[in-house]
Amino acid sequence: MADAALMLSVIAGPDPRDRWSIPCADLSWTDIAPLPRGTRVLYWPTWHDQKIEQKLRETTDKAVALLAEACGLELVVGTPPEIDVHATFRAMVALETDLTGMRALLAEKPLPVSNAVTALLAESRPFEDATDAITARKAFVDEIAKIMSGCDFILTPTLSVTAFAKDQDGPSTIDGNPILPYEWCPFTSPFNLTGQPAYPVAWSTDYPSGCRS
Repeated sequence: MADAALMLSVIAGPDPRDRWSIPCADLSWTDIAPLPRGTRVLYWPTWHDQKIEQKLRETTDKAVALLAEACGLELVVGTPPEIDVHATFRAMVALETDLTGMRALLAEKPLPVSNAVTALLAESRPFEDATDAITARKAFVDEIAKIMSGCDFILTPTLSVTAFAKDQDGPSTIDGNPILPYEWCPFTSPFNLTGQPAYPVAWSTDYPSGCRS
């Protein structure tokens, strides 16, 4: 938290190159970095019915409980809004990618790309996919705004699996059950859609204090 606050103290504020940047608030990021006791945290251990490794789920639950106790957090376990954000995310990726330019580049100079990029470049989507995705994204952002009015942070696992081989785009199964290509990372893309700041943390229950980031 202290490192993130120090970084924000340097980079926060308007930038003429970024139309989404906003004026810097009248506050000191480093002064507000310490997490006050009683901070209300909403914990989503799963993303709807999508699979998560059982051992990873158990370890994350344990780490979250240790964190809540150590920091005096008010922890509430809940579930995400019932909106199919993953279909929305895939459509938004296609919408915001220069497909024409990438196809031309690869036709001129073939380069090795991932299976996911290959599949993306081969897609042909109807116009309605884009408008449906924009509408669903707005709905999801609205739902998250309502949820955040009642809590300070949302806490989730980072991924649904532990590390896999470096030459893989992703695993094909979780605990022996087949999964779709995006199901190993269902917790990350939703917050690309909302634009919220998110921070991945590595847990270990081997340390005496229970966790390290």
